[in-house]
Amino acid sequence: MPKDSFPDSVIAVDLGGSNLRAALFDGDEIVRYAKTLTPREGGGPAIYADAIIDLIRSNLSAEEIASAKAIGVSVPGPLDMEKGELINSPNLLFPVIPIKAPLEDEFGKPVVVMNDTNCGVLGEVGKDGAGFHNNAGPDNVGHKNVGSNNVVYNSKSTGIGGGIFADGHLLLGSTGNAGEVGHLFVDDIYSVRCSCGHTGHWEGYASGRGIPHFFRAYCRKNHIPMKCSAILPTAEDIFAGIREELSRNGGNSDGGCDRSCDLGVFAGFYEELSKINARAVSSIIAAYSPAAIILDGSVAVNNGELIIAGILKYIDRYLPTPEIRLSRLEGKAPLYGAAYCCALSLRGYNVHGENRSAGTHTQY
Repeated sequence: MPKDSFPDSVIAVDLGGSNLRAALFDGDEIVRYAKTLTPREGGGPAIYADAIIDLIRSNLSAEEIASAKAIGVSVPGPLDMEKGELINSPNLLFPVIPIKAPLEDEFGKPVVVMNDTNCGVLGEVGKDGAGFHNNAGPDNVGHKNVGSNNVVYNSKSTGIGGGIFADGHLLLGSTGNAGEVGHLFVDDIYSVRCSCGHTGHWEGYASGRGIPHFFRAYCRKNHIPMKCSAILPTAEDIFAGIREELSRNGGNSDGGCDRSCDLGVFAGFYEELSKINARAVSSIIAAYSPAAIILDGSVAVNNGELIIAGILKYIDRYLPTPEIRLSRLEGKAPLYGAAYCCALSLRGYNVHGENRSAGTHTQY
């Protein structure tokens, strides 16, 4: 990420379904970093802004807070970008969660709130990629650098989301919520319910929260008794079972197995999970034709080799298959992106690269 994109010190926050992170940026580098668990209970929506305030004040000095010119917050969508409020976010507790107003009241400085996966793709392209090119833009299709200007960031953690960087520009949509790929429809056989309340969504099957429910539905459909049926295994347990069975089968998940016992249950489930992931990724490729799809989030990072291998096995090859790889930013891509959004705002630009006062553009 170009250092001159960060003329001032900024604070970046990443509010996730499981973890809450904060970082102080000096230039384009993190100089202070803190992490805690996201609140899972409380009397009202203020618990999230209060947790952010506490994390910042507990880990940054008064001087560091005062020196920061703005605060960027990465949040799970959907959200109202103007108000800086989360609206019916499926993996948090309350239907409306104010973030922007309480943080501005507390710290007395501008606060920019963005969808976490939009922040993630900005972080990936800016920090780990080739940077935001001077040639980026819709008129440069076919340019030798167009690959790094067409990236999809896919987070697989408590939920699933996506950020799209297309032809050198961040794709936001009419409300700032483009990229909700976790709610792509992927299945009408198992009818697993997503945390948003609908059935058949990718997030309901392949997120950290969804995988255990999909596994139970898979066992029921195939008449497989589950051990400890009253308690769902975690996604971590299920991937451990997949690894063990694939190792026993020499890495082949198609080998014959006795479905009347536990042998082969996890390997069989892995095939179904891979098909689900491949359907969603195929839709992403057909919609955006990216040069790269970058996977992030705890589920992807901890099980990347299995997830990518399964996707490549079942992917629809209607369009050329892009590079599919794991993030190299150790879970901090949304923090980098939130900081970059702050830097743009301080320079008078929005995330499209448009000058808010003059109506002109800057190149990423």
